Amino acid sequence: MSDLARALVASLDDPALDQLARLLAPRLAGIAATPATLTVEQAAAAANVSTRTIRRALNAGLLAGRQVAGRWKTTADDLSAWQAAGGSTAAGAPLRGHAAARRSCRSQVPSVNGADAILGAGRVDR
Repeated sequence: MSDLARALVASLDDPALDQLARLLAPRLAGIAATPATLTVEQAAAAANVSTRTIRRALNAGLLAGRQVAGRWKTTADDLSAWQAAGGSTAAGAPLRGHAAARRSCRSQVPSVNGADAILGAGRVDR
């Protein structure tokens, strides 16, 4: 707030402040009704976690959000709810979107331990 606005508000008496409040009420109601959106970076800073943690939670559906022009957005209320639930990006959580696709691709790649099945269970000839 500018110094001029502070001085103006400070100079008003109670009836004038009440009238100002009535005049501003419709404008302030519109602002309060619209939840502020947070970018991944803002959410990470607010939650004191990495941006990667926020993206993982969004991709896993653990943190509510939506993509706008390819960028994740969430709200402060959704971030608070996620934190209250433990702020988890747990591996056992059901995945959706890109995270689910990555998980299904990984399951099709044979592991190094898969060599046991080729060579015989637990037996390696030297």
